[in-house]
Amino acid sequence: MAILDEQHCEADVPGTAIRHPSAPQNGKTRKPDFSRVVRIAALSILLGGLSLSASAAEPHRAKPKHKPTGQVGQASWYDYKDGSKTASGQKISAKALTAAHRTMPFGSKLRVTNIRTGKSVIVVVNDRGPFHGKRIIDVNRRAAQKLGLIQIGVAQVRVERVVQVAEASD
Repeated sequence: MAILDEQHCEADVPGTAIRHPSAPQNGKTRKPDFSRVVRIAALSILLGGLSLSASAAEPHRAKPKHKPTGQVGQASWYDYKDGSKTASGQKISAKALTAAHRTMPFGSKLRVTNIRTGKSVIVVVNDRGPFHGKRIIDVNRRAAQKLGLIQIGVAQVRVERVVQVAEASD
């Protein structure tokens, strides 16, 4: 056997090879134990560790238990004088939490959440709009105050329809 220093290994020395510790020392080769190979493969398949697809290298990401619902887009706010009428025929009230939406039926209750701040408010649709760019909802001044929209004017929001469960009668 050749003498090795720190810069060499057995593979660098001609006529030598690196041997696995479990390899037979007499130079004979071992036949593979196919039953062991089959058991390992079956276990790998059961555990999901064996995959022939390219996605196997990607880490597993758990799916969320629920998908966020509703629309995501920009919201703005409006301020009309008390007593003016909306598209639904309702009189505007500064005390109410109302909104204008292009498609939701009048009377629908919507939860509007400012994505940046997490603040949310429930509004009632009583008007149509907005008809400006990519905005998805206009809220009145009172709702805008609760959402933190007064100073910034426009914000990214999530709009979700609030489903009410009918009260059971006795």
